[in-house]
Amino acid sequence: MNRFSKIAFAFIALFALAVVPASAQTCGDTTWVLRAGQTIEVGTVTVSNDANNLYVNYTMDYDPNMDGVVDGYFGTLHMWAGNDLSLLPRAPGSGNPSPGQYCQVNPDFCYTPADTTTTSHTFAIPLADIGIVNVFDACGANLFVVTHAEANIDSDGDGIYEDETAFGGDQDGDGPRWWYYGSYTICCDFGPPSIDFCETAYAKGGWVWTTGRRSNPERLPSLEL
Repeated sequence: MNRFSKIAFAFIALFALAVVPASAQTCGDTTWVLRAGQTIEVGTVTVSNDANNLYVNYTMDYDPNMDGVVDGYFGTLHMWAGNDLSLLPRAPGSGNPSPGQYCQVNPDFCYTPADTTTTSHTFAIPLADIGIVNVFDACGANLFVVTHAEANIDSDGDGIYEDETAFGGDQDGDGPRWWYYGSYTICCDFGPPSIDFCETAYAKGGWVWTTGRRSNPERLPSLEL
């Protein structure tokens, strides 16, 4: 093998950038209005997913005075997600949703803030907890998502907060009392992975460039360049 052939052969050895992916990306963002007292829009609920979790974000943005100050905060939050709405916990006899029972299905379906200043919270529910073992086998599958909140709002601007029941969603629930829910489609379009940093990496082939023992512990034949 002549030197030119050796050089050509050596280039077969891989030169690459070692890419370290950043945290998982989400997709499928779907946002619904969060309504208190059936008609008062107090915030939003946004649902998304990555390869491992379903994310349900509650945001309070109630601002009746239009002064840029949020006049409300969350009490206990409840959510439920599943592919069969008939499995939603309901109050015996009435058929109304029973948010307090969501915690019995999964303790992570409930959250109580530590103080009275909470205006945002995100649930991160493992997809396996709602029956999705592999997200790529569930692409396009439909989930029903019920989001309930205890909303404390100052509707009169007098500093007195009133407790209201709030539901997020764009579909009317059944039963004698009002409630809302939404339908969410599992998304798998995560796009290219983001990059935290890059490193140069070489893979050794049958030849090396140098004769130095420290850089050639295997004592492979050298191109002596």
